[in-house]
Amino acid sequence: MADELSERLARLEGRFPEFDRRMEERFRASERASEVALSAAREATSKADSALEKRLDNTNEWRKSYDDLARQKQGREEAATRFYMTMALSLLALLVSIAGVVARLRG
Repeated sequence: MADELSERLARLEGRFPEFDRRMEERFRASERASEVALSAAREATSKADSALEKRLDNTNEWRKSYDDLARQKQGREEAATRFYMTMALSLLALLVSIAGVVARLRG
């Protein structure tokens, strides 16, 4: 009986180095996979940051262009004032012209 127990114990102890080796391999494989995943995540984050930066630059450029257009565009009141002033000056010029013709005809 003691020999049988000693034999079983020896077999079990013989398995520990193999078990340790397998666990070490699994640990190394897991560590490599984690490093690859972390590296991929860093690269993806870097690309996302770059893309966001470009998008924000484009948005700012668009806003600047829109602000320039809004600043250059005249308002409704300003357009109406210009229109009425142009019409008034045209009518005044027409009246002066008519007055000159009338004066020549009388004179």
